[in-house]
Amino acid sequence: MPKESNFDFVSPYYDWLVRVVFGKSMILAQTLFLKRIPQHSSVLVLGGGTGLWLNDLLRLDPKCKIVFIDSSMKMLDEARRITNNSEQIDFRLGNENSVNGSDRFDVVIAYCYLDLFTDSSLPDMISMIRKSTAKGCQWVVVDFVSRSWWHTVMLDIMYGFFRVTTGLTTGKLPEWERILKCGNINLVEERLFYREFIKSAVFMDEGN
Repeated sequence: MPKESNFDFVSPYYDWLVRVVFGKSMILAQTLFLKRIPQHSSVLVLGGGTGLWLNDLLRLDPKCKIVFIDSSMKMLDEARRITNNSEQIDFRLGNENSVNGSDRFDVVIAYCYLDLFTDSSLPDMISMIRKSTAKGCQWVVVDFVSRSWWHTVMLDIMYGFFRVTTGLTTGKLPEWERILKCGNINLVEERLFYREFIKSAVFMDEGN
């Protein structure tokens, strides 16, 4: 991740803010493709936040194993509370560098995580994660896209807000879908939410 941001300050209000701005669109986007995750998968969650959707995944795949990584201890504490500190989840404080060399994942979930990077830093992060993924790994991604003037305005406001409240240094949405495809991580299925501002998508790693 670029210079580490501190989301502890916004963690008590994060889910409330998301609901106020996006209504149910974000949680619908996050839960939409969980059913596509194969049974008994080993799942890496990058930047999991409070993990409101985690119990949905545990119900769909009661035997999955999850490594849940977030840079905010308060976010992790809330995710532990929501899941009743499930023994199936390895909660780790950190970022993509917290993935161990012995880890091997069938699925990578990245919800509003790729937007923390730049066009130049994102390929390196993806390459790092792919060292710990199995052949044919699925990537389940929810993130923003910019297709109109009001998307651009919203992104400017959001990046500005998190720059002030968390110290986020990134200020522009990377071309995350193009970068995934350039790495031969190809789109399988997608759906757009909130007037086409939020994209929920499943990708398959064809090159790992």
